[in-house]
Amino acid sequence: MIALVPVRDGVLPSGASECIAECHGRVLLMGSSTDVAAASLAGLVSEGWRAEVGTWAPAAWAARVAPWLTGEPAVVL
Repeated sequence: MIALVPVRDGVLPSGASECIAECHGRVLLMGSSTDVAAASLAGLVSEGWRAEVGTWAPAAWAARVAPWLTGEPAVVL
């Protein structure tokens, strides 16, 4: 299980930390200024990845992340 969390200019959405905790600290941060967002999650993330993919564009983001998510993990939140 992994949390896929959109990041806008380094800001996490409401509920992001709860979603990450539910996924036992596994998270993929996607968006802009993901390094800023990652720093705010210190102590919560067990495995984390960041993808700087720019401004909010759900279809484009889905196309970029789909190959990475095949097989494992089986659940994406």
